[in-house]
Amino acid sequence: LARDPAVGRFVALKVLDATCGNDIARRERFRREIDAVLRIDHPHVCRLLAAEVDHTPPYAAMELLPGRSLADLLSADGESQGLIEPRGRLQWVKFSTFFELVAVAVHAVHQVGIVHRDLKPANLMVTPECEPRVLDFPDWRATQNASANSR
Repeated sequence: LARDPAVGRFVALKVLDATCGNDIARRERFRREIDAVLRIDHPHVCRLLAAEVDHTPPYAAMELLPGRSLADLLSADGESQGLIEPRGRLQWVKFSTFFELVAVAVHAVHQVGIVHRDLKPANLMVTPECEPRVLDFPDWRATQNASANSR
């Protein structure tokens, strides 16, 4: 959690620690993650607001999302909002809608030539409205149609 002094809003700040920030390979991997997120514009993917890979330490400021990760909900007793063990029609609708939106977001990511490679409950944020946000692109790989998309 950090506050952007330029506009006064709170952001989620991802910073490479001192040992990783000096590692050229880790810095390049971080740069690739930033490049990946910049190519994606979708309402169910966390937005990147600012980043500086050449800063010491390298950082990325992303929108601060309300809610909890799906991993947190999986480990919380009785607080899954119907996403873990849906019971009843309304919870099944919520469950299927949530994961449909995840699939649509991942498809949008694929459309710009990126494969996430680390999609897991910890990288899915659940907003208070029970909508997903896909987070973290630490080890993405360009798909074969990436060059076609960039033409």
